[in-house]
Amino acid sequence: GGLLAGTPVPEIELEIADDGEIVVTGPHVLKGYLDGKGDAETKFTGADGETIWHRTGDLGRLDTDGRLWLLGRVSAKIGDELCPFAVECALSFVEGVGRTAVLESEEDGQPVLFLEGNGEVGPILNQFGIHRIIPLKKIPVDRRHNAKVDYPALRKILANFE
Repeated sequence: GGLLAGTPVPEIELEIADDGEIVVTGPHVLKGYLDGKGDAETKFTGADGETIWHRTGDLGRLDTDGRLWLLGRVSAKIGDELCPFAVECALSFVEGVGRTAVLESEEDGQPVLFLEGNGEVGPILNQFGIHRIIPLKKIPVDRRHNAKVDYPALRKILANFE
């Protein structure tokens, strides 16, 4: 179901937009950026015509207890349903599995799992409809953080398999 972030703090209003994106408003939300650069992409006015909401770029869901679950970036979503971050979170609990990453194949639009390790991932992949695995000794990461997956580098690797 993603990564549990917890219950939103009372100082903000948080909603999940129709496309699954997390949007927030409150005193902490800037009404606009310097010279309006980026406002059209990240800000919108609420139904009351006054409240400024901020698009976070993150996908999420609220469960029946009002807790927020993070599902990854809007830009990473595959098709209408698949959130790669949710798959990666689920796989992080499988013994024998290291880092994972899910990308959409440019060839057929289907999800592809990159996998470090040799844990039993079949049941989780079936749940998410992933049928293609590319094992790697090491998934490339961003040099600055040494933790974030380097998705552009993975795209190049995937291109060699397609």
